[in-house]
Amino acid sequence: MIALGVADNFPKMVDGAPKRGVAPPRSEQKAISETAALAAWAGLHSFTGQYTLQVEFPKVAGGVLNRILGRPAHGSAVDINCADRETREFKYYPDNGMFRLNIPNEVPLVDWALEHKAGIAYVERSTAEDNPHFKILKPGRSMMDIMERSFALGTWGRTPTRLYGWC
Repeated sequence: MIALGVADNFPKMVDGAPKRGVAPPRSEQKAISETAALAAWAGLHSFTGQYTLQVEFPKVAGGVLNRILGRPAHGSAVDINCADRETREFKYYPDNGMFRLNIPNEVPLVDWALEHKAGIAYVERSTAEDNPHFKILKPGRSMMDIMERSFALGTWGRTPTRLYGWC
């Protein structure tokens, strides 16, 4: 709401993100519901999987991800369009209050994310007919545009290891 000029206070920020200790917005403070979101993102500061990038989307962002991905077409896998315009099969696990997305090693910037543990995993769906889209964003303007949209809408959260959000 700050970006729209209607907020009555400003969160304390460091490098474009809310400072540690700043609590995520409560449900009534969010400008949109997660049921209206078309995109979900999660920080890549930590992940599971030794040989693949397995990103955990915390529960609320995972719920958005679940809606975006829909029912898996092939068991626990979904077809997702990647930044290089290739469609790849991603394994998807909606359990334990976290939604894990296994990102194939050939997806652009996976090697970079595994090495640097930075950036965000971003999933969006532009139309109901189209496959969801996935990309890894390095720190920079494009990544901050997405994160700042979530901060402005109050649609972000934090775990001990990562920021996440939806818009």
